[in-house]
Amino acid sequence: MIANKVLNNNIVSSIDEDGHEIIVMGKGLGWHLKPGDLIDSSKIEKIFRMDTVTSSSKMKKLFLEVDMSSIAISSKVIDYAHKYLNKELNKNLILTLTDHIDFAIERYKKGIPLTNDFKVWIQKMFPKEYEVGLYALELINEELQISMPEDEAAHISMHLINAQLNGNMSHTSEITTLLSSSLQIIQIKTGMLIDESSWAYERFLRHLLALAQRIIAKNENKTANNALNETIRLQFPKEHEIALAIKNYVLKEFDFDIAEDEVSFLTIHINRLLSEV
Repeated sequence: MIANKVLNNNIVSSIDEDGHEIIVMGKGLGWHLKPGDLIDSSKIEKIFRMDTVTSSSKMKKLFLEVDMSSIAISSKVIDYAHKYLNKELNKNLILTLTDHIDFAIERYKKGIPLTNDFKVWIQKMFPKEYEVGLYALELINEELQISMPEDEAAHISMHLINAQLNGNMSHTSEITTLLSSSLQIIQIKTGMLIDESSWAYERFLRHLLALAQRIIAKNENKTANNALNETIRLQFPKEHEIALAIKNYVLKEFDFDIAEDEVSFLTIHINRLLSEV
């Protein structure tokens, strides 16, 4: 493997057998190395490949700005996630996760914690991703001899969730916003605090997650069982009013019109949720 460009003492750009740029990392790998020199394969710790020239350029820029330990930790977390989740993850995850972890470590050292208000629902809705987040947190704390709070595991989990949603971080934001706002609407309308440990709460979160994914995909379903919907509306008038408030919120904030059948399903879930308060 020949060095194409030496980025620093630990990171070197090269070209693979298909003519695509790769980033090669290893402690001391670039020391005294010049373009055209043979790379010492015994020092190679990790090879990174991106799909586009733009992504490769972003990676080189990022890797020059962050600590090598952040890159190494992110790489280990992604390798672990691939095996544990057994899911396809967007290649840009190495960029977003490295950037996040490096900033999180810097923030921690400056005594600026970042809490995660969605930790509970992430644990419930994405337990496997949360387990990977805990693995990442343990890795960070062990390798850097620090003690970051568990909220950081939730933040890392969100990056893993996002990497399964075509890499658009706004999708994760849309999901969390819909969940939190829907629960706020219920609590404001009823004046009740929701029992987050209940089975009804978990089922409601799962239903909202499926709704959020349909919103992201703009998959509107206009079919309606008018007779059943009318029965549910009459049987649960208070819950139906709350479901309509959520429908209006979604229409305003996401430009997505929830079908009447969906309003009825929300009504039933809200009834179960309030029954366990």
